[in-house]
Amino acid sequence: MSMWTKAQQAAIDIKKGSILVSAAAGSGKTAVLVERIIKKITDNENPIDVDTLLVMTFTRAAAASMKEKIYNALLKEMEKHEKDTKEFKRLKEQSVLLASARIMTTDSFCLSIIRENIDKIDIDPAFCVADEGEISLLKADTMDELLESEYEAASKDFMELSDAFANSKGDKSISEFIEKLYRFAVSKPWPLEWLDSLNESSDKWQEYIYVQIIKSVDSILQDIDEMIDICNMEDGPANYLDTVLEERSSICNIKKSKDIFELSRKLNLISFGKLKAVRGGNTDLKDRAKAIRDKYKENILKLAKDYDFDKDRVSLEEQSEKAKIRAVVDLTKKYISCFNEKKRDKNLVDFSDIEHLALGILLDENKNPTEVAEAYKKEFSEIYIDEYQDSNYLQEAIVMAIEKNNIFMVGDVKQSIYGFRQASPKLFMKKYKNFKSFEGA
Repeated sequence: MSMWTKAQQAAIDIKKGSILVSAAAGSGKTAVLVERIIKKITDNENPIDVDTLLVMTFTRAAAASMKEKIYNALLKEMEKHEKDTKEFKRLKEQSVLLASARIMTTDSFCLSIIRENIDKIDIDPAFCVADEGEISLLKADTMDELLESEYEAASKDFMELSDAFANSKGDKSISEFIEKLYRFAVSKPWPLEWLDSLNESSDKWQEYIYVQIIKSVDSILQDIDEMIDICNMEDGPANYLDTVLEERSSICNIKKSKDIFELSRKLNLISFGKLKAVRGGNTDLKDRAKAIRDKYKENILKLAKDYDFDKDRVSLEEQSEKAKIRAVVDLTKKYISCFNEKKRDKNLVDFSDIEHLALGILLDENKNPTEVAEAYKKEFSEIYIDEYQDSNYLQEAIVMAIEKNNIFMVGDVKQSIYGFRQASPKLFMKKYKNFKSFEGA
C-alpha cells in the first residue's frame, strides 16, 4: 500500500509544468518535495543530476535538513542495488554531487548570482553583508539626518505632514511611518517605481494598508494561539476553549477579505462572547489566559476603530491628502537614497540589497531576461521552493527571471511567518486560484 495520497503521488509523478502543493502543517509537503527529487534523480528513462536542481528554502537550517533528507533517501536507494551495478554507481555519484548542489536559502542563491557575475554590477567585490546591529545604527543615523535636513528646509508639504503626525511621540511617528513604507517598498522588485505609483493610484495605498492590517491580525492570532495553549495545559481553564476557538475562527475569516473595505466590515462585525465559568484549576493560568484575551480584544477593537473605511469617504480623503502623500513618498525616497549612500561608504549590503542586485543581473533595464538569466534557465532542470507562502514580490521576480514553467512550490498560506521580510501570502493565493486543481485532491 502506498504511503502517499493520490494528490501527493500526482505531485511526485507529474513530469511537466509548474506545480503548487498547498497543504496544512504536518501533512508531508516537504516529504513530497524530497520524494519528487529522488524520483527525478533515479528515473530509469530520463534521470537528472542533483546539481542541475535549484532548491530554495528560507533558513539555513531548512537547507541543511533538506540536503540530509535527500542524502538519506539516496543511501536507502543504494541499499537496493549491488555495488558493482550501474544503478548503485549512479546513486553514489549523486550523493557526491549533492555537496555542491544548489540547495540553499533564497539569499544565498542571490549572493551566488552576485559573486559569479560581480563584473556586471557597480559594487566593490570586497563588499560585506552587514549584520542587523550595523543596519539598525545606519538606519537611525540616516533618519536623524534626514529629518533634521527637512526641518531646516521647512517645505510646505513637509511641514503639513509634520503637523499631521504631531502627537506625544513627536518625530517618532514620522520616522516609524517612513521605516514601514521603506520596508514595504524594498520588498518590491522596483521600489522607487512603486513609491512613485503611490502618487498616481489610490490602489497602491490601499494595498499597503491591507498588508499592515493583515500583519496586525496575524499578531492577534498568535496571542489567541498562546491562550489556547494555556487552556490546554494541565489545570488550565479548558472551559474557555469553546469561546476562544469561535473567536479565533471569526478573526481568521478577516484574512479572506478581498480589499480594505471588506476588511473594515469584518473587523467591525467581530463580537466577543462571555467566557464560561471555571471552577478550580490553576488560578495563575486563568489570569494569564484572561490577560491575553483582554489584550487581543482591545487590539481588535482598536483596529476596527482605526480602519473604519467607507469608499466615498476614503475617496474624498485621498483627494484632500495628496500633498501629505507626496511629502511622505518624497521623504521615503530620500531615506532610501541616503541609506544606500551610507552603506556604499562602508562597502556594506543588507539582505534586500542582495536580492535587488541579483535581480539587476537577471533583468535588463527593460525588465527582460539577460544572458545570465538565460544561462540559469538552461542550467536548472527544475526549481523547487519550500515554504512558498513566505515569498515576497521581489523574490518572485527573481524566480520568474530564470524559470521555464518548471517550478515546484510547496506551502501553506496559514503558516506565513516572514512578515518582517514583507512576505506576501497574496502571491500564494493568486497561484492557488489560477493553477488547475488536481481532481483527486
